[in-house]
Amino acid sequence: MKALLPLLLVSLAANVALGTLLVRQKSTATTTAPATPASAPTPAATTHPTPAAPATAGSAAPTREPLWAGLPVDSFDEAITRLRAAGCPPREIAAVLRAMIQAWTMERRQALGFANENLPYWKGSTFFASPRPNDEMTKVWLEAQRLERTYLLTPELFGTDEAQLRNYRERFGALDLEKLRRLAVLESEFNEKNMQRMLASRSSQAGASAYSPDPQQQEQAQKEREAAIQAILSPEEYAAYEVRNGSVANSLRFRLENFRPTEAEYLALYAIEKRRRDATSGTTALTPQQRKEANDAYQAEIKAALGSERYADYEAVSRAGSDRLPALVHRLNLPLTTISAVNAVRDDTNVRAKTIRDNAALSAEQRAAQLAALAAEAETDLRTLFVTPRGLDAYKDIKGEWLRNLAKP
Repeated sequence: MKALLPLLLVSLAANVALGTLLVRQKSTATTTAPATPASAPTPAATTHPTPAAPATAGSAAPTREPLWAGLPVDSFDEAITRLRAAGCPPREIAAVLRAMIQAWTMERRQALGFANENLPYWKGSTFFASPRPNDEMTKVWLEAQRLERTYLLTPELFGTDEAQLRNYRERFGALDLEKLRRLAVLESEFNEKNMQRMLASRSSQAGASAYSPDPQQQEQAQKEREAAIQAILSPEEYAAYEVRNGSVANSLRFRLENFRPTEAEYLALYAIEKRRRDATSGTTALTPQQRKEANDAYQAEIKAALGSERYADYEAVSRAGSDRLPALVHRLNLPLTTISAVNAVRDDTNVRAKTIRDNAALSAEQRAAQLAALAAEAETDLRTLFVTPRGLDAYKDIKGEWLRNLAKP
């Protein structure tokens, strides 16, 4: 295990927050340092007191071992004790523990045969990097999660990583630090239980390669999770949490990804969707006529909330479903009206192509010439819509089969 300590030190050296920590040491004796001018810094009390040999030309500067030198990578409690005794602030203690947990994780993965190497582009997965079953890797991940929860999600150390804290606030809202911490712990525990159920399910299904969750277990687990969250938050805080993390919010965000709503549009659509879910929860099956009336009322609410222009965008994205065109339009940062315009060019071109093919009066050469001209016209229209040749090329790659079919008689 000690072989991984150099890796740990390299990781820590890159952390600006630990710049001062790397020179702190446990003092083994007390020495009296000569007085220094006011402008000269006083040596830190935590550095080794033994005077270094006078430096000579070409000699290397004396090195200082870190406080955790000699500790195995899993000696988390001893590392905390040493760092606290040296007066290290919580932010530096958390940074050291985070690096130690990463080193511990890598050591376990290497023990399972994981190859920490730059894989070629066609093997960008731990499936190729490890000869061992993925379940064993999952168990290492679970233990790493437990270590992070035990040592980093504590009242003393939680919130010391500013980037991580911003992430939690983005996900959970502007809550006080202790409530954020409790939600982080709850999320970690919930994720661990989910993974444990997956492992148990796979082990009970010999030879199964996919996880088949039990719907009743999943539903019960979700109810328990929501009850635990409600116990932490006030009713107002829980309502705000649901807007960010509830089941309605998660499904709505997925549907609206290519619609690109503003925050105001998202909140308006969330309110409509939440009312609809609450109204239909536990109700008996509707007749076809009742379903139509309910959907018409639902769409009318959405149109009233978005306005005619944005509702047209919403409809274009909704009609596309899992089609890849909306994602391409999103990636190219084109207006969402591009979706309907592109599909209109496609549909008009296909109708005209059918007319040409059905015209028995045309010779084979005439038919081919007219289809080629039609294809050129369609490409010109599409090039205008996609703005750049790169955009049109991307469209032809993922949706251009109908263009290629125009060359067929």
